[in-house]
Amino acid sequence: CLLILLCLSLFGPLSLCQGAEEAVMTVRGLVKHPQRLTFQDLANYRSVSVRATEVGQDNNFHGVYRYRGVPLQTLLQAAGVEKEGGDFSKAIDLAVVVRNRSGRRAVLSWAEVAYGRPADLIVAFSVESLLTKGQGTSQPVTCPKLVVGGDFYSDRSLEEIVAVEVFDPSRQATIVSLPLP
Repeated sequence: CLLILLCLSLFGPLSLCQGAEEAVMTVRGLVKHPQRLTFQDLANYRSVSVRATEVGQDNNFHGVYRYRGVPLQTLLQAAGVEKEGGDFSKAIDLAVVVRNRSGRRAVLSWAEVAYGRPADLIVAFSVESLLTKGQGTSQPVTCPKLVVGGDFYSDRSLEEIVAVEVFDPSRQATIVSLPLP
């Protein structure tokens, strides 16, 4: 009983995001080892904690959260990004597309993923709302969630992500920019 109480006091405030039981995501594209990750797989990585105040470009406030997750940089290192040919020997001209269950996408440059701060781009597997009842309400969050901490607006952060794909834009016929819903 004492051990259970200790665990609850240590891990009580953080809760898994909604939909956590069935979530599975893939890492694919220009990688040596394509990945299919569950929440347990994500929890096995060394995680980081990120605080985010979420406001969209439409100036709608979504809440203040503390996320726990794995840096996207770490997941791509584990998959082993593999660039084939091209004008540069380094992966600097690659891009990363993160897609969620509803089809929305976030396009990230290789530089912001590989050379940015690891905590600026995470795949969150748990969340804690930091608002109290008197401060307003936070919207429920569904994981896994791409949390883009370095952006002024939270529009590139995506809930229910299902795929991370590394690709070479110079080898794509057309890159289509999708408008935000």
